Amino acid sequence: MCPQLDTPCRSIRTLELPHRRLLFIHALAIVVSLLGCNDVGVLDDGWNRGRDTLFDGGQLPHRPGALGDLGVQGDLGDHPHDSQGSDDDGTPTNPSCGRPGHNRDYLKRAERDIQHERQFGRQFTEEVTIPVLFHVIQGHNREGDVPLSRIQKQLRVLNRSFAGRTAPPNAQSATTPFRFRLKSVTRTENQDWYRYCDEPDVVDEMTKALRRGGMDVLNIYTCDTVTFGRGTLAFNHLEAPHHDRVVIHPSTLPRGVGFEGDTAVHEIGHWLGLYHTFREPGGAGVCGVDGDHVSDTPSHEANYGCPRQADSCPEDGRDPVHNFMNYTSDECMFRFTPLQVDRMKAVWSLYRAPE
Repeated sequence: MCPQLDTPCRSIRTLELPHRRLLFIHALAIVVSLLGCNDVGVLDDGWNRGRDTLFDGGQLPHRPGALGDLGVQGDLGDHPHDSQGSDDDGTPTNPSCGRPGHNRDYLKRAERDIQHERQFGRQFTEEVTIPVLFHVIQGHNREGDVPLSRIQKQLRVLNRSFAGRTAPPNAQSATTPFRFRLKSVTRTENQDWYRYCDEPDVVDEMTKALRRGGMDVLNIYTCDTVTFGRGTLAFNHLEAPHHDRVVIHPSTLPRGVGFEGDTAVHEIGHWLGLYHTFREPGGAGVCGVDGDHVSDTPSHEANYGCPRQADSCPEDGRDPVHNFMNYTSDECMFRFTPLQVDRMKAVWSLYRAPE
């Protein structure tokens, strides 16, 4: 039986762990896999993940650290971890991972526009190639540096995931029109940006200095974020484009311990307009509410780890444990639904497509 790994928000900075305990947890993850918890068949692509750790040279970062998806738990306190409160009708009031949202009236107006576009807008079928600018933020002595090979593997994961090509043979994922092309990589050594990129003033300073392009350009930043990642919604930052970004921890890139690159897929799902599939904390109840405004993702409580079966809202259908917008671990995620794709296309047309 697969363990329920109740780690909130795919959080990284959960507990101070010595390296010996990290090695134990890594071994435990392998045992869990052998017991059948990783039986969804996600394509490996030949990446020899067993040889790599978080960074070049096998050095783990010297900070509280890690492996939230493998079940290490601790007190997160008041960290603004990847969560979004909800209004009583299901409209999230804090819609981006770790970023304050607009007021309810603004978000409801945006939601009406999205639903109108889904119903009456142009249903494009052509492939959309999104330029990616990858910003590697480093601390002292290049802490947090990411080699180009891992960035390229991350782009491969994005393209396979958004093309619906990571599902096992007995399952399927809807195909999106979105593909990603790496245009540039910047490397910046700044200890404050690296360590404190969860602080609003710090991350705003960082992105104002480094961000390039319009709303159709994806700027990804790696830094020592307390969460695995944060992605902003297009309609949440039209008046302040420098807030438009995806921030991920460098350990979540492919070949990190316990990670296959799906954190970036999840956060780019937000960037393209998707909410979490589950009902958010602070809302009125869990079941029977269309909290993500997508009708083919059943209402459910957040899932963690990789449960074989979960049905937190029996009247609504089984929990979508394999959906990229849930909180399950990387080996469990491989699916977008057709109506999630429909929503992403509408958001792209309304807010991100170049004029």
